[in-house]
Amino acid sequence: IIQQTQHQQSNDNLIHWQRKRSLTVLTIHSIAQSIMQKRRVNIKTSDQLPVTIQDTQICNNRSSTAAAARAERRANRKNKKNDAVRSLLLFVIFMILLGLILLTDFDYVSHHPIVVSQLAPLSDGVAIENSSSSSSAGIASGSGRKRVVDGGLSMNGSLSKFPSLKYALENSDLVGVYFAASWCSMSTPISNKIEELFSVDSSPLSHRVLSPSAGDGTDEITTRKEFSLVYVSSDENEMEMMDYTRSNWIPVPFDSPDRTNIKQHFRICAQVEMESLGIERRRQEIPSLVIIESATQGILSMGGKDDLLQYGEDVLDHWISQKDLVRTLEE
Repeated sequence: IIQQTQHQQSNDNLIHWQRKRSLTVLTIHSIAQSIMQKRRVNIKTSDQLPVTIQDTQICNNRSSTAAAARAERRANRKNKKNDAVRSLLLFVIFMILLGLILLTDFDYVSHHPIVVSQLAPLSDGVAIENSSSSSSAGIASGSGRKRVVDGGLSMNGSLSKFPSLKYALENSDLVGVYFAASWCSMSTPISNKIEELFSVDSSPLSHRVLSPSAGDGTDEITTRKEFSLVYVSSDENEMEMMDYTRSNWIPVPFDSPDRTNIKQHFRICAQVEMESLGIERRRQEIPSLVIIESATQGILSMGGKDDLLQYGEDVLDHWISQKDLVRTLEE
């Protein structure tokens, strides 16, 4: 009886525990359903399910992808903006350069001068050049194309209109027209270099340089020289000019109109002379050395002073090779 009683109590306890566990499970299930129902009420559409951990991960991945896409779009917009700014800047620079080119007055000095005998004289010392009749002198031909030349000569024409250059042009193959002044500190090293190469008797090139004319018409040039140097001074008086003139230099007389006319012709002078000479914009400042071929009276080099420093004792051979090259190309 006791054993049966104990067995019955054990069964009753087991049943009670099972009932209690079932009740607990039902209670938890009811609470979960209640919470789920509240969530469904808060969702606008009935077909959506409650948010789960997996849904959260998917949303995070989508957010990261969207953020990356937005960053890429912002970077693309920034790059496009930078490209537009660069294009605008390049366009502005191009327009500025184009404006400078259009405003710059380029004077080309031909290696084929106008032959005075082929110019038809007009009144007041003005001549008209007929291009078709002067093609043999190397001037570009064209039917009926004419050009008015002041006094029969122009920047592209003969330099024989300057009497101070005539002696050098007739007796040397190359003429260096040197613009300088004794008061100009930048002229000193160039003048010293010229004296070192051409003026001193012991210099390596002195025997190839034309000596100055005696001025009395008794000069007898038996051998044509390869080079002559004409000095166009910007000194304040004749004494300063003559003191600064070195051996083998052919100075343009201080009182000669050529001293002014040559500066105006080449548009090379000191800054203090620009107003008195009527030069608004200089081609070069002093010191300057212009190398001219006597036969054609065309300019070989506007940078003679730089050639002196670069080539030294070989500078004359360099200018002669330039002359030969120009002749070859023109032929």
